[in-house]
Amino acid sequence: MLIHSIDLYNDFNTQFIIIMREDLSLNSLTELFQEKAKVCPNKFAGQMLAGIISDFFCNYDDLDDMYTKYYQKEYDTFQEYLFKGLILDQDEIEFLLSRKKKNERLCFVDLKHAVNYREEHLFMHDEVNFLDKINAILEKIE
Repeated sequence: MLIHSIDLYNDFNTQFIIIMREDLSLNSLTELFQEKAKVCPNKFAGQMLAGIISDFFCNYDDLDDMYTKYYQKEYDTFQEYLFKGLILDQDEIEFLLSRKKKNERLCFVDLKHAVNYREEHLFMHDEVNFLDKINAILEKIE
């Protein structure tokens, strides 16, 4: 699993492509994430991480599903849809597809209205790449 920041429509830091497992519910993912992060679910850190995971993995657009339902006639391949429809760079597309496993989906998330004030500031500190830390924990969930 992976969360990858993208810069569509000059809305940097609010839009992401996530690679998520099809077989995990939000509750299961949250519990596994808290376990791998070694935080207590009832403490502040556990609740904050649960909120972040919920923001990313609750309200998303399933790109695989959208392509199949709406864009398959317009674009010959899923890669072409990502390149021309979402305007992703070829390097980004190759990176994302190389990381995606058979039981995973590519999804689009816009956190513009989902992220609360506290969480938004976690992503603004240059000295700590919080997204890298989240991704390192997500990689442990296999």
